[in-house]
Amino acid sequence: MEFAINDKPVEELTMMSHRSRARDFAKRVVDKLHSSIPRQMFLITIRGLSGKQSLARADIRPYKKDVLAKCVRESSFSYNNQ
Repeated sequence: MEFAINDKPVEELTMMSHRSRARDFAKRVVDKLHSSIPRQMFLITIRGLSGKQSLARADIRPYKKDVLAKCVRESSFSYNNQ
């Protein structure tokens, strides 16, 4: 079982567990990480993975809405079309 924060694997949290207990264990670890990581200015996604399958997921919401995301996405799109 692996854990990823913002889609980057964290090797220090990798562990082995039986398939029958993997989902419950992943949910417990993800909830513990969710409660211990403070909010930031950007979205943080915590996922518990078994191979390519996601067993548990939690999102830490940002303090503010990212109002420039749409502008950046549109400007990069317009540069590619020129």
